[in-house]
Amino acid sequence: MFGIVDDKKLFDSIKNNSEIAFKVVYEEYFAKLTQFITRMSQDSDLAEEVVQQTMVKVWEQRDKIVLTTSLKSYLYKMSYHEYLMYLRKKSKFPNIEDVVIEAIDEISDENDNEILLEKIRREIDKLPPKCREVFILSKVEGLKYKEIAEKLNISTKTIEVHMTKALKAIREAF
Repeated sequence: MFGIVDDKKLFDSIKNNSEIAFKVVYEEYFAKLTQFITRMSQDSDLAEEVVQQTMVKVWEQRDKIVLTTSLKSYLYKMSYHEYLMYLRKKSKFPNIEDVVIEAIDEISDENDNEILLEKIRREIDKLPPKCREVFILSKVEGLKYKEIAEKLNISTKTIEVHMTKALKAIREAF
């Protein structure tokens, strides 16, 4: 809507506690961000809640935020991460996406995000069964290598080999 120079001026106003500037941003992006999250979640109520939480965080953390991209990109990325945090609380599966998303954190186009998540799921499904099991136990269930080794009755070195293989395969897909 504004452009990088105008975005920075607008956000500087927000940092200076301008509720009017924040209202401009809120009114410009709330519906767009809600639509973006609704496409991923298929739940408009959840999307509104996620975007509302995003906007609250923007206001509360305004003095700590440093814009290095456009305001639009920043808000989309922040909403997306807020949605992932919601999923983490409800289900452990999205933690798998976080591993790869952190490595590819520069994506700002919402269509690319949806494509990325699907590609990550497909790559995890392609892993050999034992490798996939170790990866899921580590990244989904949050077990430490030693715990996985005890559970599967294999050495921690074998766990390391499986994790290295899994992460390499996922990274190579991108």
